[in-house]
Amino acid sequence: MSSKYVSASLIGLVMLTANCGKLEELEDARQFADLAIDANRIRTRVLGDPVLGREGLRGTVWDDVPTSGSATFLGTVVVAAVSADNPDAGFALVGRSDVTVDFGPGEDNITGTMDQFQSSKIGEGILDVSGELQLENGVVGNLAPNQFAVDYSGDVTVEGKTYAMSGDMLGRFLGTRTEPEAGQSTIRALSAVDINGNVESGGERLVGRLNLIAEN
Repeated sequence: MSSKYVSASLIGLVMLTANCGKLEELEDARQFADLAIDANRIRTRVLGDPVLGREGLRGTVWDDVPTSGSATFLGTVVVAAVSADNPDAGFALVGRSDVTVDFGPGEDNITGTMDQFQSSKIGEGILDVSGELQLENGVVGNLAPNQFAVDYSGDVTVEGKTYAMSGDMLGRFLGTRTEPEAGQSTIRALSAVDINGNVESGGERLVGRLNLIAEN
C-alpha cells in the first residue's frame, strides 16, 4: 500500500496525528480521533500489545462455548484494499463492528454490520468515506468449538469512488467468563481476519484485507 495512506496496522497514534492540528476545528476530525483511539484500545484489550507488555485473550475454553442462545459483540474493524501492481491504489479504513452470534442449531448463525468508516490521507486530511459491509452465512464451530467462519459483502465509497467488497473471514472466540452476569456471554470477545478478499471498482480489482475485533 502507498505510504500516502495511513497503515491499517497502525490504528493508534499514527492515524490520530495525521490531522492533530485540526482536531479543534473540524467535527469530522474529532470523530475520527475518537474512533481511532477506541479501535486501538479494543485491539490492545483483546489481542494484547507486546510493547506495553500486555498479553491478548486466549481462545475460549471449548466446553464453555455456548450451544444455545445468542450474544452481541461490539467493536472495531480495519478494512483495506491493496494492489501488488500499483502501490498508489487502494485505501485503509477504520470503522465500527456490530456482531450477533446465534449459538443454537441452524444456518446463518453470525450476522451483523461493519460501518461508520473513517480514513485519513497524509497531506489531505480526513477523507470523505461512507458505506456498509454486511456479515452473513456465519458458521460457529467450523474447525473447532471456539472457531467460526463468516461471509461479508457490501460497498464502501472513498472520495467519491465506490468499491464493491466481498469475501469470507475466519475467526476465533476469545476469553472465558466463568461467572457471566446478566446479559453477558461466557465469551469475552471475538476476532476475525480475511487477507484475500475481493474488491472491485469500475473494472479495477484489488485485494481486500479485513480485521474485525469485537467485545461482549
